[in-house]
Amino acid sequence: QCITVLLEAPELPGKTSNIDMETRIQLLFENLNSSAIRFQQLYYDEREHIVHLDQQRCGGYMSAKV
Repeated sequence: QCITVLLEAPELPGKTSNIDMETRIQLLFENLNSSAIRFQQLYYDEREHIVHLDQQRCGGYMSAKV
């Protein structure tokens, strides 16, 4: 479906008439996946924050592993 949308998409007026197919595919990919990429970034930022909080919470304790 994505390829069909890409091939059938009309040229945008102005600057896109000179853009090659690879660039158009990249723009389509970014447009279709921007929400997923944003969610992934927020997820990993939150995990990093939780790890940091956990390190602060356990900062006074030494691990039993040697």
